[in-house]
Amino acid sequence: MKLQNICFNFFKRPRYLVLASSMTMMMFISGCQQTATKQNDLSQAEQTQLKMLVSIVAGAKILKHQCQKTDIPTDDKLIKAVTNAAEDKGWNVTPLTSPGAEGLSKLQLANDTVYRQLSAELANDPDKLEERCEELNSMLSGFINVAKSL
Repeated sequence: MKLQNICFNFFKRPRYLVLASSMTMMMFISGCQQTATKQNDLSQAEQTQLKMLVSIVAGAKILKHQCQKTDIPTDDKLIKAVTNAAEDKGWNVTPLTSPGAEGLSKLQLANDTVYRQLSAELANDPDKLEERCEELNSMLSGFINVAKSL
């Protein structure tokens, strides 16, 4: 099944259609990289869901910090928006959002890891920053609007 189909099926509601394209972009940018977060206690489906959700939140953080976009909500609001979308899809996000031993959820830990990886990639290729910022802004604008409304 193509990534676009997976992404489209994830966001069936009209308000999330823009998120489908942002999901594709985030998966492309992050290269489906494994995070350093301990995931062996998650099922394969939960690991895939975690990667999908983290890609969106990390992309929004890139917009906020590397692209200097000032209207991006806090991490908490971004995570709430993406988990609401997952719950609307019928996903059980409890294993992803429950605090672990270190006080942070798997979603928060993976988000920080992917964000650092993406930031490092952009720092290594500053000529692409403006182009990536434009792409991310276009792809994530719908998600950001949903997050701002929370």
